[in-house]
Order: sequence, then structure tokens, then C-alpha cells
Amino acid sequence: MSTRFYALATGQNQANLPPILTLAQKGDSVIWIQTPRARQACWSETASKVLESRGIQASPKEAIPIEDADVLSPPTLRGILLRDMRDPNHKPPFVFVLNGGQKHSVLGIDRASLDESFTIVYSDLTPARLHVLDPKDDAFRPRPLENCLTFEEWRTVNGLVLRQGAVQPRRIWPSPEVPLSSQEFASFVSDSGFQRLLFGLYADLEQEPATVNAIPKVPKTPEVESRWRTRAEGIFSALRIPPERREKYGSLDQPLFQIVAKFCWDEIVRACRTPAESRLTQIEIDRLRSEGWLTGTVNDGMVHRENRLQGRLGDFFEEAVACRVMQFLEQNRTYAAPVHGVWLKTELALSARPDEPFAQYDVAILLKNAILLHLECKCKDLESEKDNFSRLAKLQQAGGDAVSQIFCVPVFTALAGGKEFDNMHRLYDRAHQYAQMNRRFRVIAYTAPGQIPAYEHENSQRPVPSFEDTLKAILKPYAGL
Repeated sequence: MSTRFYALATGQNQANLPPILTLAQKGDSVIWIQTPRARQACWSETASKVLESRGIQASPKEAIPIEDADVLSPPTLRGILLRDMRDPNHKPPFVFVLNGGQKHSVLGIDRASLDESFTIVYSDLTPARLHVLDPKDDAFRPRPLENCLTFEEWRTVNGLVLRQGAVQPRRIWPSPEVPLSSQEFASFVSDSGFQRLLFGLYADLEQEPATVNAIPKVPKTPEVESRWRTRAEGIFSALRIPPERREKYGSLDQPLFQIVAKFCWDEIVRACRTPAESRLTQIEIDRLRSEGWLTGTVNDGMVHRENRLQGRLGDFFEEAVACRVMQFLEQNRTYAAPVHGVWLKTELALSARPDEPFAQYDVAILLKNAILLHLECKCKDLESEKDNFSRLAKLQQAGGDAVSQIFCVPVFTALAGGKEFDNMHRLYDRAHQYAQMNRRFRVIAYTAPGQIPAYEHENSQRPVPSFEDTLKAILKPYAGL
């Protein structure tokens, strides 16, 4: 016997689906109740697509049209529902989903339940569970959410697709498609010496010209002049500059120096302008190479703090955060209970414009009640206030109120007081400013295990809860703890 579900179409497209997917079976049907706005905006279209793919009939063509005034009139809404339920072609059992529509509609549904036997269900945001009121019961009974939306279905119901040409997102929990090894990030997480070296490199890099095409400013000292002339001989020969002209162009004051410098950045400019103390020691070079941060062919004598870093710190940090989330969920099953899955690096586009980037999720945590927690991983800089609120607007467009933006920034308190920590403080401070301006922004610090949970700044203590404690606080209400 098939079940007939009723649901009020809503702009929060995913809201009605968790209770329906938990209870419905193949062959059941979903009847959308649609206001004029819902019909015009086609709110039920993408949700119907997901249901139909699971063998649940949900054609918007079978929807029950109502007017806005009907929602505000409990007797009118009651009559509309009873008329459909008492149609000879419609057989019980009937189930009504309360997740969509305005609060006023509940009164009409309740009055209808006094005259006709049907089940009422509601999926909570917190905790992430289903509540079921059967006709014979006096109170709602809690029930776990099951058959939850997949990440692909979540994207579909919100009108999103993977951007054309983008790499497939990696599921990292449960059952990781490509497991992340915690050993790969061990030094980054726990070794303050390595943290100081790595973030010191990037702190130095931020002081350098943004592009190798920048004209360097080389100090005009006898030592530099000598080094320049020695290196210039080979370059002048390669450029076939005759000897009689080399003296004219071999001066640091001449434009040729600037031209050659652009093409020979590592070989000349770095050697001329990089103080010896800013070069990496052999121990540092060996350490960076063993951790995969230097290319195997690098000439050790030419390695400086400003160059030869392999890959982007941002990509590495995203994977480090994802690995930490995976470890947490494996070790804290109670807090993992409301989590349906976690994915790394998802590049999205609107379904109408699949080749245009729309949003990117660094670490996406999809809960069983269709809420998405997005960990935006930032280790070097945060965009402007305008850019971040624009990003939040896109997230809300994708999932409405059921999307939470969480800034994740590294805060290693063992480095406090040094240049390596300055940028960490700026990131952490600005992220908290955004969180104060909009409740949908949250902050989680990527911390070292057992580190001091605070640091001093301008004669005041800044608390830094551990990564795990903050993740517990975020998931706690959804787990019902």
C-alpha cells in the first residue's frame, strides 16, 4: 500500500526532503501544496527531481494550488486538505510534512487532523532528528533520520552542479575515497620548529615583490657591483653584446641591468639582493625537502626563503583541516552521529551556467537534516569584507538558512610574539570581526594538540579553544547533546 505525502512547497528546497526520504518508499507519492509565489518560482521542481530519481512520485503537475490568503485561514486550509484526502482515488495512509510553509499553516493542518486520520512529521534543525505524530499518539516521537540526501542530491535540490572541468570532490568521511594520512601533516600540526620555519618563509615572501617582473632595487655597493659584473659576463655573451658595449651596459644604473634582471631573477637578482642571513640553512633545506616543500632538483646554494616553495600553502592547509575533521569524527562517534558525509574541494556552478564558477567549498560537512557546514580554510589572508559577505550571500542562495560559513585559520600559540604569528593573529582577529557582524559566520582555530589555549596581544589574553573543542561546540546542538 503506497503512502501519500503532503508538503508545502518552500524556497528552502531541501527542508521537506529529510522527513520524506526517511519514511517514503518506492511507489509512494508526494503532493506539493503551492502558493502563487511557489508556482511562479518553481520551488518544488528540483526537490521533485531528487524524489523521482528515488522512485517516489512527485510531479509538480499534481500539486494542489492554494492562494496566500488560504494559508492565513485555518478553516480554508482544512477544507482544501480534507477535499483531497477524501477523493475516492486517494487512499490512506496519509502523511503531512510540517517543514515547509508559514507558521500559520499548522493550524489548518491540525484542524484537518481532527476529521481525518493522518500522520504529521517534522524534521528539526537541532537536534538533527525526525519527530513523528501518529493518529493514535498524544505526543511526537523522535526517530533517527535515514536515507539522507547525498551531497550530489543536495547540490541538485539547490540548483547547483559541479563546475565543468572541475576535479571531482573527494569524500573523506565516511569510507574515504582517497584516505588522508595524519602522518603527512604531523610536523605541520605538532612541531613548533617546523611551524616557525614554514610560516616564517611565507612571512618573508609577503615582503617580496608580488611578481618576478617587478624591477628589483639592488643596493649599489662595491660587493654587489663585483658580483653583478661576474655574473653579467656570461649573460652578455649569451645576448651577443660586443665587448666594447659591455662596459656601457654593465653598470647598475643602466636599463640593461633591469632588463636582464627580469629574465635572470634567480641567478642574478636573488644573489645580489638577498642578505646571507635570509638564505635557508642546509638543515632547513633538508627539512623542507623531506616534508615535500622543495623540488628535488633545487640547487641548495640558490635556495632562499622567498622562493622554491613547492605548491600552495592553501591547498596543503585545506587537506590538513580535512584530515583533522576526519580524525575527530572517527574518534567522537556521538558528535559524528548527525553527520552524513564530508567532502574536500568542491567547485560549483549554477545548473543554468555550468561553466561559470559560482562557489567553492573547501571542506563541506553535510548533516543528515540537509544543513551544510562549510569550513573556509584561510592561512594567509582573508578577502575584503565585501568579498566575504558576497561569498556568504552565495552560500545562502545555494542553501538558504541551512548553510553555515565557518572560517578555519591556523593559530599556533607557541609562535606568539614572533613574525610568524603576526599574520595568524590578523586572520583570527578579522574572522571574529566578521562573526560579530553576521551570526552565520563562525570561527574555528586550527590548533596544535595540547597548546596553550590563549595568547597575549596588546596586554590582553586572547582565548583560543582547541580545534576539537570548537568542532564539538558546533556539532553539539545537532547531536542533541
